[in-house]
Amino acid sequence: MNRTCVLLLLLGWGCQDDPIGPVDPICNIQPATAIPTFEDANLEAAIRVALGIGAQNDPLTCDLVSGLTTLNADLQGIQSLVGIENLESLVELVLSNNSINDVSPLAGLTRLTDLWLVANPGVTDIQPLLDNADRGGLGAGDTVYLLQTSVPCPDVALLRAAGMSVPNVC
Repeated sequence: MNRTCVLLLLLGWGCQDDPIGPVDPICNIQPATAIPTFEDANLEAAIRVALGIGAQNDPLTCDLVSGLTTLNADLQGIQSLVGIENLESLVELVLSNNSINDVSPLAGLTRLTDLWLVANPGVTDIQPLLDNADRGGLGAGDTVYLLQTSVPCPDVALLRAAGMSVPNVC
């Protein structure tokens, strides 16, 4: 059972262990004082730096993360993006030079206009970015940086067909 599901059950909310489609972010269904969790401690640390919040024992609430519009998490050793879906106000997201494979948690970040995934060679599937576009997110005039990833050129063409700029690849 995933961590979000465990947290929802502890809070008395229903949960599917293997949901169809992306899980709603906890900050969508909980009060502003709820505490979102992040599977990757390095991602949480980058968020704390961006918000100017110190030690692990300082609460990181939905109210705080909801106001974050820019996150630069370049070179942070991030492997998992689980939990980032709670940062619904993100406009610019820099995740370059990490060890990310799965970008599915980005599907619900509908305010993104600039996404940097440079030098994440494990990134191969960009369907979540197309799903994001279908939800009113990334689209015409927005930019996705995929240099030094393993995204196939036909998939890059799909992003471009959705109106996104994808510079320096294919």
